[in-house]
Formats: sequence, C-alpha cells, structure tokens
Amino acid sequence: MIPFMKFLSATNCPLYRFSSSGCLSLTCLIAFTGGLKAQPFLGTNSFATASTVTLAATGACTSDRTVTYLGFQFTLRSGVNCAMNNATGSGSDGHINFITTPLTTGIWQEARIGSSDGSEFRLNNFQFAVLTTPFVGKTITVTGYRNGSMVSGATAVSSAITATGLTNTVTVDVSANAAFSNVDEIRLVPSGSDAQGTLSILLMTLAAPSTLPLHFVKVQAAATSTGVAVQFFTAEESNVKEYEIQVSANGSDYTTQAIVPAKNGANNSYRAVINSLPGKNYIRIQSTDIDGSKNYSFVMLVGSKQNLEMEVFPNPTKRTVFITGAYNLPFVLFDLQGRIIRSGRVTDGSLDVADLHAGMYLLQINGKSFKLQKE
Repeated sequence: MIPFMKFLSATNCPLYRFSSSGCLSLTCLIAFTGGLKAQPFLGTNSFATASTVTLAATGACTSDRTVTYLGFQFTLRSGVNCAMNNATGSGSDGHINFITTPLTTGIWQEARIGSSDGSEFRLNNFQFAVLTTPFVGKTITVTGYRNGSMVSGATAVSSAITATGLTNTVTVDVSANAAFSNVDEIRLVPSGSDAQGTLSILLMTLAAPSTLPLHFVKVQAAATSTGVAVQFFTAEESNVKEYEIQVSANGSDYTTQAIVPAKNGANNSYRAVINSLPGKNYIRIQSTDIDGSKNYSFVMLVGSKQNLEMEVFPNPTKRTVFITGAYNLPFVLFDLQGRIIRSGRVTDGSLDVADLHAGMYLLQINGKSFKLQKE
C-alpha cells in the first residue's frame, strides 16, 4: 500500500526542501510547515480530562470544522451550527463530544477522527454513547479511510442505539477486520437523516499498522519533444498492484495514459513517456493496491518543453543510488585517484553500489559530474 508523500512538481516555482530524509520532488520541492504534529497514542485512548476543554465553540458547520487535539484530528459537519469539546465524565475520565445544534436544520451529517500527522494505525475498537434522543434507534456506520480514499472492506455498522447517557455505551469491535489495519482516518455517519445533538466518543483502541507504508522518494515530470516524461522512485513498496499515470488539460478531468506494473520491494524506480495535451498538462499518479484501494499523488503541472533535471540521491548512500533524468545514459564511476571503478549505462534510473568500499567517488553521467559518498 502507499500513502503518498506530499509532493508536487511544476515549472517556474521557488525551491523549498523537505527534511533530511531525502523525500523530495524535483522541479519544485515542497516543505512541510507548521512544525511536527503529534501522533495518536497506540493503545487505548480514553481522552481523560479533569474539566471540560472547548475544542471548537459553537459556530457555522455547513462545511468541515476541524480541530487537532491529543494527536488526533477531529472534524464535524452538520446542517447548521456545531461544536466540539473534551468533557469530563466522572473523576478523571473523559470523552470527545461531537455536538450539533438541535434544530431542524442542525442535522448531524458526518464526523471524522484521524491522525493529526497523517500516520497510519490499526483500529481495533472504539466505544461511544449518545446524549440526545434523536440518535436512539439509529446505528452508526464506521468507515476507514487512507489518504482521503475509502479503504475497501473497512466498514462496520454499530448495534442499534437503545438509550441516551454515558453509561449506555456502544462498542464497535473491528479487531477481526483486517481492512482496518492500515487507515489514517475513520468516518462516522448515523443511519437516520434526522440525527441531532451529541455523540460522545468514550475511547479508541489503536495499534501499529500491519504493513509499513510505502514512500514516494522522488517524482519528476517534464515535457519533451515526444510527450511528457514521468519518472518516480519508491521505497518499501508492498502490496501495490500497479500505477496509472494520468493527464488532464484542466486539472479536474483525468485520463490514464500509461499503466506500470508495480515491482514491490525495498527500492524501485519507474519511468514512462505519455502523450501530452495542447498547452499545460496536469499530471498525477494513481496507485492501486492488491486489495483494490486507490491513492493519488499531488498534481504536477508541466508546461513547455524542458529536460528532466538530473540529480543523484540519496547521497550519502549505503546500497542504491537513484539518478533522475538519466534514462539509458552512459556513466563512469571514478575513485578519488581517478581510476575507473565501473562504467556502463543507467538503464533503470538506479545503480547498486553496495559492494563499494566506504568513501568518496566521482560519478559522471553523460558528461555531468556528481560527488557520491558511499557509507
């Protein structure tokens, strides 16, 4: 599976950088801002509090209202006003209240609970209660999402709600449903269209995701005389079926121009040349997992003809070095004494240097030189 890293390529944009992890896009490099966000606690989150904490005061809620608290991102949408708080129950326990204004237009539409930093988790169960009678007799549908897309099979329906009050708890146990093993958000929707008032989340039990996420290490696209060249690199690829490279003239309506089978494994590189459209081209990559779930990259805007920028990464490296913009080009690797260590052609966008001794080397690709440090 693949939660896409936040990447974007475009022409004529300022240069930004990610952290030192090496996760970059080429033509335009985007940086995460606002500082590091906390992750949810793995285990049972009981939202303990000694007094009520207002998370979102009563206000307009016809679009998503979102707050971040205790490593979670809480979102609520209703027909009119809504509010959210972390309220005390008895002693030092607590619960998260999703509240809509009890009016005809104040329909409780959807709530979302996700990790504040986008990290994945396994949902084992969660427990809730309702404090207002319009929820009685209804059920709550719980659906798992990853990167904004519904995860196939990650759906559960609670038992019918029989009464109000914090002691009348409803538990949704999804520990046996493997589809909830790699989600970053759950969405809650009541079965009736007239649900109003307060739904209280009493606890959530999370575990580490069962599959480590794949990361896009780098993505690049550029217009050429024959179309648009797209190149991307992945790390820790697992359970991915294929990638579709899609193009749009308006940024909304996309068509698939190429399908690339996934290799799966630790480090992989991919390249394809697709047909371009007149004017600017919006390019995105769709990944499809073996279970059918789909994820999308950020969009890359490609304008006039340009060459793919050549870059060598990660540098330093221990095993594999990737070279962007170097498809089927000759290379020569020298040591610092000028001796040729290796030569050939870069056929798949990567070189295996695991057998090299640690130290500095000079890598020449089609006449362009790069210093390469082997750890």
